[in-house]
Amino acid sequence: MTTYKILVVGAEAVGKTTYIRRHQTGEFMSERMIHGKGVTTNISFYTTRGLIVLSMRESDDILDSGFDNELDGLLAMYDLTRPHTKQVAVDAQKVRALSSVLVGNKADLVNMHHDDGVVYIYSKTNYHYEIPIINLIRKLTGDATVNFIDCPPITPPLVTLRPRVTASSKRIRIE
Repeated sequence: MTTYKILVVGAEAVGKTTYIRRHQTGEFMSERMIHGKGVTTNISFYTTRGLIVLSMRESDDILDSGFDNELDGLLAMYDLTRPHTKQVAVDAQKVRALSSVLVGNKADLVNMHHDDGVVYIYSKTNYHYEIPIINLIRKLTGDATVNFIDCPPITPPLVTLRPRVTASSKRIRIE
């Protein structure tokens, strides 16, 4: 298992919390939720390189990682319905010289032209939601061929029952 510390950064209300929660639970949060600062969420991904855990922390502050300079990567998010939020994400990539992915969120709500270097995600329909994560994992591992795989089956523990016959277990009570 490999763990990477990731900062999910962007202006307020660009969808950082919803993005993390969607990967964690599969749910789309339609109401705006203010995520508590300092909260780190660990999300496991099964890949062709084994289990990879992303320890994800969100912030609207480019310099606040909460990981004490141990940061491995960056997801820089902005809201396509609010174009001015893109500058915060672009600035974050410039300030933090890390493996990063620029993510344009809420693509299902706007008509747009595509910029090179931006991954567009569709927050309500879940379309392309995994692309920023796999792109970041590929950059972090240096392996352009890494892909997600299904969770391996979990083998149930072997249970051995010892035959133990007592007088009480032989009685059958019919009421």
